Amino acid sequence: MRGGGGAFRAKIAAAQEKGVLVLAWLSFIVAIAGGAFAADTFIGDIVRKILGALPWPWVAPMLLFVAFIAMVIDLMLDLVPNRAALTSVMVMPSVATAVDGKLGASILDWAGEIRRVVDENLGPWIGATATVGMALTCLIGAHFMAKRVITKSAGMPAGVR
Repeated sequence: MRGGGGAFRAKIAAAQEKGVLVLAWLSFIVAIAGGAFAADTFIGDIVRKILGALPWPWVAPMLLFVAFIAMVIDLMLDLVPNRAALTSVMVMPSVATAVDGKLGASILDWAGEIRRVVDENLGPWIGATATVGMALTCLIGAHFMAKRVITKSAGMPAGVR
């Protein structure tokens, strides 16, 4: 009878690992949505103003590059999006709008279109600032989901992670 208990625990650990993995990827998707929603709101405006006030025009493209590399490295390490990947996808759209040239203009146009669609469809239901609400909900939600993933994965036995 004792041998069955160990097999049961192994099945529970495997299920927990899959649950943590699903939650991690779900938080990554929510963070992408939050970053996209935030790019054409006051959050993106703050990022653009800060980066635009700097005397060096290369800072925004460099930050965008560093965020992208941090995301790729984080994902390649264990195939699970952790803090670096989530933070990167949250800030990349807003930082990209601060880049001079066609990239910044294209991302800003794209973010404006997302804002228009969200405000048009959800505005009557939740108010004129639906995009701001969606951005904040997604960003905060992704943060707390990621916090849960990091706590759960830290508590797993080394052989399960």
